[in-house]
Amino acid sequence: MFEPQELCYTSMMATLLLITGPSGAGKSTTSKKFLDQVSGVWAYVNQDNIRQLVTNGYAGADDYEKNWTDETKRQWNVSIPICIDIAKHYQEVGINCLIDFFAPPEEFDEWEKYLKILLIN
Repeated sequence: MFEPQELCYTSMMATLLLITGPSGAGKSTTSKKFLDQVSGVWAYVNQDNIRQLVTNGYAGADDYEKNWTDETKRQWNVSIPICIDIAKHYQEVGINCLIDFFAPPEEFDEWEKYLKILLIN
């Protein structure tokens, strides 16, 4: 019979790598090529994949300046702390993490506030 056990992880130093750019710039391709060549244990967090967890009512937008609606922005905003939280959990157990995300310059402050939390902890 399975006995529940408390799992305790010691926080270890791990690398956090951020790749950002506009849609179609090659973030995912670059990330995958990097991960194919780097040594060590790495997790790959892709903001697009997190955003696509919304299956009914997904508000995609290929062109940030033309196609973003209030709903697109709402879904983009909620995906940021999810990405950061996933990275935080990997970092806590010493797993390197690459986050592939889109942050237009005028919206980067949304990412920055969560990144500061991740880097402080």
